[in-house]
Amino acid sequence: MNIEFKQKWIAALKNGEYEQSVNILRSNIGYCCLGVLCDVIDNKKWNTVNGEFHWKSDDDDFYYAALPKTISQKLNISLDEEAELVRLNDTERLNFTEIAQWIEENL
Repeated sequence: MNIEFKQKWIAALKNGEYEQSVNILRSNIGYCCLGVLCDVIDNKKWNTVNGEFHWKSDDDDFYYAALPKTISQKLNISLDEEAELVRLNDTERLNFTEIAQWIEENL
């Protein structure tokens, strides 16, 4: 994984500025851990469509619940790693500090 973005992502997860949500990248309540990564990469790419937040990727696709392919490819995040992050955030409900620790140790 790109070290620069990894460090920025971990710092953002730990800084307490992001509220946590589940099942979508971003909501009116907060972000999932992958939504924080999208925001760190470019917080100007968020669009609101029918009241829901979508992140517009470089390939002009809009993403609501999954990590944009351009990000996973650019940062070399595998589908298995993405699935594990979703599980930790949405199913296990680990907090951002715990997820940041997993990222530090595993990505």
